[in-house]
This record gives sequence, structure tokens and C-alpha cells, in this order.
Amino acid sequence: MAKKLSDKEKEIRKNMEVLAISRAEAEELYAFDHDEVENAEAEALTEKAEKATKAKKKGSALDKVRNLKTKKKKDESKQAIVNLVFEAVKGSQLVVFPQEMTGTKISFMDTMGNYYSVAVTKHKAAPDGFKGCE
Repeated sequence: MAKKLSDKEKEIRKNMEVLAISRAEAEELYAFDHDEVENAEAEALTEKAEKATKAKKKGSALDKVRNLKTKKKKDESKQAIVNLVFEAVKGSQLVVFPQEMTGTKISFMDTMGNYYSVAVTKHKAAPDGFKGCE
């Protein structure tokens, strides 16, 4: 009667066959793969990495402030302009299905089935080609 092999034994034999290594090497490989070997060097590196991670997480209060992102303030005039443009587009007889996609982008379809989008962007300086009151 053939006796059943354990999973460990099966894997050792498979490694011996596939990798063409001795039984001792296959057992060592199995032990390493399944964390049965105590490796002082690997443990020391793991500890060092954990300490470095903890040190990074602590950080100083000044570092935390430097890395904070400022919250964007709502621009009421920009939103009013978007609303005006949306109302103008919605009131046109050439436009079908106007939609406000985001806070600054409007999309719609014309009566011919073509799609359009209008985005309102605030600029700090006059954009190229702008001819204001000169």
C-alpha cells in the first residue's frame, strides 16, 4: 500500500526535480520559503526598516504644516458666470440636453447631433489674444 506524501514532502520532491538540486538544498529552499529559517540579517533589516518608517511617521509639527494642502476657496463670481453661460445655452433653440458636467464645465448637444462643451477658467493675468479696454 502506497503511503500518502505530505505537502512539504511533495514540494521538496518537486523542487528537486524541477530545479535539479539535492535533497538538502530542496529542504533548505522549502524552509526558507516557509519562514522556517531564522535569518538574523533579514530580521535586522526588517527592524531597521520598521524604525525608519516610524521615524518618518512622527515627523515634526513644522514638517506636517509644510505638507498641508490649502483648501480651495469657492469663487462666487466664477460660479455666477458659469450659471449665466448655462442659462444662455439652455435658452437657445439650437441646443438640446444642456448639462453641467462639473462646477466649471457645461456640455450639450446641438439639434444636428453634434456635442460641445464649454469650460470657464479663471486666469491671474490676461490670456494670450485678449483685447481689453486699451
